Amino acid sequence: MSQEEVERILDKRLTDGRPMYLVKWCDCDSDDNTWEYEDEIDCRHLIDAFESGGDQVLATESEKKRRAEQEDGGLTPTEKANAVKEAWLREQAEKNKASAGVAAAETSGATGATASANAALDGGATSQRGGQKRETRSGR
Repeated sequence: MSQEEVERILDKRLTDGRPMYLVKWCDCDSDDNTWEYEDEIDCRHLIDAFESGGDQVLATESEKKRRAEQEDGGLTPTEKANAVKEAWLREQAEKNKASAGVAAAETSGATGATASANAALDGGATSQRGGQKRETRSGR
């Protein structure tokens, strides 16, 4: 096995007096972890780091990148950009809904105000019935 294939050393045990290490392989799920004898894997720096308690040493640059992405919420740069865009679009949709509600209220309020103003100008002398204006008599 080559050094680039080993992501990290997770555990150690002795089998037949020989050390075995639980290996996490790059680009593989944890279900694929295997126990390997020390001489079967070529990752001395990872074994040394594990033995010294510093098992946070990473095998490859791709693993460092993956870890950095996980620290940022597990999103790749493209996924982060899409999430920001979606949030902005939702915010704009909410603003548009609110603006449409205010405009509708203003429009209906203006229509009512126009009708009230017209009635005041008429002095109550006319009323509308059946689409036709008719004279009303006051003082009866």
